[in-house]
Amino acid sequence: PSQLCFPCGSFRIMFALARDLYALWWGKHALWLGELLFAGWAVCHELGRRWATPVFGSEDVGGAPRWRSFVGLGTSAGALPLLLGASIVRAGGYSAWVSVAGELKAFDRAFGYVFGGLMLADFGQRTMHTPLLKVHHATCLAGHAWCALCAPSGFAGYFAGVVALELGSAATCVHALWPRRLPPPRMLTCMTLSNIAAAAAVWAFCGQAAAEAPTGRWVAALVSLALIAVRQMDATQVWRDYKVAKGR
Repeated sequence: PSQLCFPCGSFRIMFALARDLYALWWGKHALWLGELLFAGWAVCHELGRRWATPVFGSEDVGGAPRWRSFVGLGTSAGALPLLLGASIVRAGGYSAWVSVAGELKAFDRAFGYVFGGLMLADFGQRTMHTPLLKVHHATCLAGHAWCALCAPSGFAGYFAGVVALELGSAATCVHALWPRRLPPPRMLTCMTLSNIAAAAAVWAFCGQAAAEAPTGRWVAALVSLALIAVRQMDATQVWRDYKVAKGR
């Protein structure tokens, strides 16, 4: 019996050692996980741009080249929602994440880098063909930096709100690429649901950031709601033009 127990005991020791070594490694290297994820996103974004440009072309669709809709789709409907889910799971649930989101752990930092990087990439690659888009991106960058630096306790609500908005943007990307698969009525429905979810996240942000930004949170909320309203009006106008073209 002692011979049979020996390998079992050795296995337990090896397992415990491996677990402790992993915990030690994670503690030292989790600092860089967010940065590594951002680097991976940046590489994928650039490779996607190079592939999508000749495939989808540079025709102006909604104030941006058509290839940008494909590249943006990967971030809006892929990277950002995945990072949100990873942040919540890593914290042990939504409520637990809300309480620690202000610490800007790895996945939260990755979100900060990716969303900010997406806005900056659009400026660098000159994908914005209208003044409204440039104002939109500049406002997003300013709010992004303000929330991370001045109101980190509201970061959970802000993060969730951005993801909600980006899912609406993903719908416009699909419409730009494949308008028959997602015609304006469906696109407007997706955008409306996105904006409602984003407005709820703004309310949550105001509650979370009450102590750190008693006045700034309301300014941020007004700016956010104004952007949401502009998005809704723009999607509604696309739907109206579609109805006129259909003759009904």
